[in-house]
Amino acid sequence: IKPFVQGGVGWRIYDEKVDRNGEKRSSRLYDLRAGLQFDLHEKLTGEVAGGYRVEDFEDAGLATLNGITLNGNLDWSPERDTNIKMNAETSFGGSTTAGDNGSVNYSLLAEVVRRVRDNLALACPDMPSARIRHLLRAVPDNVGRTMVELYCGQEFTDRVKDLPLTGPGADALERAHREGRPVILATGHFGNYDVARAALIARGYRVGALYKPMNNPLFNAHYLAAISAIGTPLFARGNRGLGEMVRFLKSGGMLGLLMDQHMAHGAPLTFFGQTARTATSAADLALKYGAELIPVYGIRQADGLSFTIVAEAPIAASDPLTMTQAINDSLEAQVRQNMDQWFWIHRRWK
Repeated sequence: IKPFVQGGVGWRIYDEKVDRNGEKRSSRLYDLRAGLQFDLHEKLTGEVAGGYRVEDFEDAGLATLNGITLNGNLDWSPERDTNIKMNAETSFGGSTTAGDNGSVNYSLLAEVVRRVRDNLALACPDMPSARIRHLLRAVPDNVGRTMVELYCGQEFTDRVKDLPLTGPGADALERAHREGRPVILATGHFGNYDVARAALIARGYRVGALYKPMNNPLFNAHYLAAISAIGTPLFARGNRGLGEMVRFLKSGGMLGLLMDQHMAHGAPLTFFGQTARTATSAADLALKYGAELIPVYGIRQADGLSFTIVAEAPIAASDPLTMTQAINDSLEAQVRQNMDQWFWIHRRWK
């Protein structure tokens, strides 16, 4: 990882010195940015930069246009044979409206290579081709937004901290918090899975999460810092992390678990009508430590920026297989309502 700093001066010159509104729109632009270049072998390459840009107009009657800039291009491989290519760009747009100095525009493009189409063909073989084409664009959009939000830390938390808890499990979740009882928050790679964690921690709930350390130690430190900015504690997979997690749960904490990844030694349950090996850990912990098991989701809204937090009814205590299948069924129902918000890039079925 290499840091860099760039600065620049430019001009925007119009053919007509004065426009139809009598305004001189030619301008001078000043730009300063700092960023990081990544070369973490096959895991992550590219660069990202943030900065500030100012456009000062020749016409004194036009207010200076300025704003934060975000630019970059990344090639991220979350797992073998899957690549996500992301490009972020900030531009200053001109205006022909009298007195209007223009606008600051942000764009984010993400392209998932392979996997999405294959998973859709398996899970939804009768899906119309037009719908598939839409999801091939929409799924990467949600993935890209989620990754950017992950690195926004406090800004992201400020945006979601006051969201109300909705759904039939909201009262049970609030009651467990008041009484200091343990809760397993079962969720998946859907919407933005850190929304509920960020919102609950911000309002005083004790919420921890289990995470898988990255193989590259440099990238892992960077990743851990980013997700820690949203909230702690975080427990690394492994004997030490699992021990800390159990102690936290036994003390009355809430634990968020992502339940939608393929586990080679998991139970052969179903997801979208296909066999999907699933870890029964959420149910095992709930039964062993008397914790409530509540599916929770942060569902992205139509504007792409806001969310609704939905807590479903607690899953009744029975046996690990029945309870885990109920988690799969809960997530599938949510995904069917918002197909573009699940991470179809996963190798969920093997």
